[in-house]
Amino acid sequence: MGSLDGGIVGPFLLHRLGNSPDALREVETAEAYGVPRSILLGRPWPQPGQPLFLSEDTNWALAHAAYKAQVEANRCRLCGLPKDVCRDPANQFEFEVEVERCHATYAMASAQERVQSKANDVSMRATTWAARLKKPGEVGVG
Repeated sequence: MGSLDGGIVGPFLLHRLGNSPDALREVETAEAYGVPRSILLGRPWPQPGQPLFLSEDTNWALAHAAYKAQVEANRCRLCGLPKDVCRDPANQFEFEVEVERCHATYAMASAQERVQSKANDVSMRATTWAARLKKPGEVGVG
């Protein structure tokens, strides 16, 4: 993977992001605030004509993009856990399940059931559903 200054983002930064929660937190925070990692860590804001992103910042940003792509590629589309965890036969009986009821989803499922039982056509598969509180000002009251 290349960087803007012609350097190579090697596996070292990817390894750091995967094994150092502090390094990952720094890069994610810099990204969230839209600033280079070096500015987040205390480098003074550059003067006019000076680069905002140093080559090190660019390398960290490129490594972070590669890291996020790796994490996403390894995520199970069904449960959201890393594939090496959820598909490991040794873990087959090692999961606990938490059960919660989402009342908004229940309301949507009930509405879908009512509509689909009356109109059994293919267009229902392309229908979108959204749940909203009837009285939004009363969220969390009661």
